[in-house]
Amino acid sequence: ALVLLAVVVLAALVGTGVMQGGAPGIGDAASRGGAALATEGVASPVVDASSSTVRAQSSPSRSSAIEAPRPTAAFKDATIETPRPATAAKKDDRTPFPTVRAGEPPVVYAYEIVRAHPHDENAFTQGLTYAAPDALYESTGSVGGPSTVRVVDLKTGAVRKKTTLPTRSFAEGLAVDGDGKIAVLTWRSPLGYLLDPDTLNVTGTFRTSLSDGWGLTNDPAGDGTLIATDASDALKFLKTTGGGGGGGGATTTTTIKSTTIKDGDRAIRFANELETVRDEVWANVLERPCVARVNPSTGAVVGWIVFNDLKSKLPAGSSVEAGVMNGVAYDADGDRVFVTGKNWNALFEVKIIAKDGGVDAARRTCWPPASMPMYGYP
Repeated sequence: ALVLLAVVVLAALVGTGVMQGGAPGIGDAASRGGAALATEGVASPVVDASSSTVRAQSSPSRSSAIEAPRPTAAFKDATIETPRPATAAKKDDRTPFPTVRAGEPPVVYAYEIVRAHPHDENAFTQGLTYAAPDALYESTGSVGGPSTVRVVDLKTGAVRKKTTLPTRSFAEGLAVDGDGKIAVLTWRSPLGYLLDPDTLNVTGTFRTSLSDGWGLTNDPAGDGTLIATDASDALKFLKTTGGGGGGGGATTTTTIKSTTIKDGDRAIRFANELETVRDEVWANVLERPCVARVNPSTGAVVGWIVFNDLKSKLPAGSSVEAGVMNGVAYDADGDRVFVTGKNWNALFEVKIIAKDGGVDAARRTCWPPASMPMYGYP
């Protein structure tokens, strides 16, 4: 009986200590209304949570010292205790990838939650990408306030480092470019920022041919090309030329080609946060609980991942209203997929599962409207 009592007490202690701890939707007025035109300027000093870099991971005691997420009631209830090492997945357990021929409908996918991690509920997530080991680069936007770029501890949700961009810049998607710099787009502006991935110091700016920056990721071809979206139905392939050095010089990016995102005959607008997952580009769709799996060479949507009840699984007790889903990150070595949303207090590791059929229902859920004039997109 004493042994049983000890086990129960120990389990309770572990349960309460598992985690501590996502914004109005991107379609909400707070994010798309009130244009925040970007202007070049000097970003504010970096807030450094530790002396370690992402590549030399700091100890838990130091990295969680500042900006740990506020404890959230019942967070432990959202945690699925199925520990999974961050090593390469077994061949038969890897994320399924479709083989879709021209004219065939996309494959529909569901998901299972592997585990939930804390996430800063005040983060208006605009861009997200994985940074080994067990960290994330995240950009957050704010109308009338500072946008941030941060290094986030995957397991604790603590912000290890953070820098703020000039006040009038609304940060959008981010990706690590061919030179190893963090590139960040800005909303309703051709201006972007380049940051050192270890210090988060702004090292330069760049200008694109886009008038409206949305999502950003890497071309799966691995040649340093970036892929961006701009509220249209296109994937824009960007090449960098000149400047951008440590002295803060400006860089120019040129659109070298463009492909239309299409599901059958339907053009898909409003692809927002992007992530490269093996040979595909995964795109959150504006105000939809869906991720489009896009063949970047053709623009064809080869799959839809439907997350229509994921938001309801957020832990209770958040002081901020959770917005729409926005944020996908992929750990290629461990074959791990992470998703979150604007002002969500959790970031979920999920397993993607192919379904049989259901494409008509998925399209009804996932297809965005052809226009959104209420947000300035006719």
